Amino acid sequence: MDDEGVSNSPDPAQPPPLPEPTEYGHGTPWDFWATTSFGLLICGSFLGVQIVVGLPFIFTIMAENSNIAPDELGKLIEQDGTYLSMATLATGILCSAFVIIIAWMRKGVTVWNYLGLRIPSMGTMLRWLLAIGGLVMAFDGLTILLGRDVVPEFMTDIYTSAKYPALLWIAIVFMAPLFEELFFRGFLFAGWSQSRLGVKGTILLTSLFWAAIHLQYDYYQIGIIFVAGIVMGFARHRTRSVVVPFFMHVVMNLIATLEVVFVLRE
Repeated sequence: MDDEGVSNSPDPAQPPPLPEPTEYGHGTPWDFWATTSFGLLICGSFLGVQIVVGLPFIFTIMAENSNIAPDELGKLIEQDGTYLSMATLATGILCSAFVIIIAWMRKGVTVWNYLGLRIPSMGTMLRWLLAIGGLVMAFDGLTILLGRDVVPEFMTDIYTSAKYPALLWIAIVFMAPLFEELFFRGFLFAGWSQSRLGVKGTILLTSLFWAAIHLQYDYYQIGIIFVAGIVMGFARHRTRSVVVPFFMHVVMNLIATLEVVFVLRE
C-alpha cells in the first residue's frame, strides 16, 4: 500500500509485460531436441532427394553394364558431374524450402529473425569476405608446402564429366552454399546456441557436422573445411546474420571452381 492506501501490486486483469526482445524477437527458436529432431528429418529429406535424382543415372549405368559391382556403381555416380549438378540444384531448392517451412512453424519468431536473414553493412561484408579469402590463400600455401595438390582429383573428375558446366557452376557456387548455410548456420545455429551448448559449442558442433558431410574429400581437406566452418560460424555469431557466411561460402566455392578451371587449362 502507498501513502494514499492504493495497492502497488500489478493489476491481475492486465497481461504481463513482454520480455525484452532478443535477436529472434519476443519468441525463441525450437529447443535443442526439437532442433536436432527436425535436423535429422531435413538430413533424411536431403538424402531422399539425392536418391530420387540419382535413380535415372543408376538405371542408365546398369543398362549399359548389367554386371557392374555396387561399389563401382556408387563410385561412378559420385564422380558424375551431371548428377552432382542436378542433385545439388534439387536439394538446394527443396531442402532450403523445407528449412524455411520448419522455421516458419515456430510461433513467435519470424523466419527472417529465426534464420538470421539480416543484410549486413557493406563494410562488414567486405571485411569477412577478405578474411575468408585470406584463409583460402593460407590453406592453399600450406597445401603446396606439404606437396599436395591444391585441386583434389574429385573436383577435376566432376568438372570434366559435367554435360552442362553452367549448371555445375550454379550448383557448386550458389545452391550448395544456400542450403548448407540456411541449415547449419541458420537453423541449427539458432536452436542449438540457445541451449546448454552455447555459442562456442554450437560453432564447433555445426562445423564438425558440416565438415563430415564432405566425405568425397580426404581427412586433410575435411580438416580445412572444419576450420573454415569455425570462421564462418564466428562470423554468423558476430554479425547475427547468415547472409555473411553464405557469401563467404560462395567465395570459397568460387575460388575452388576457378582453380579447377585453371588446372584443366594447363
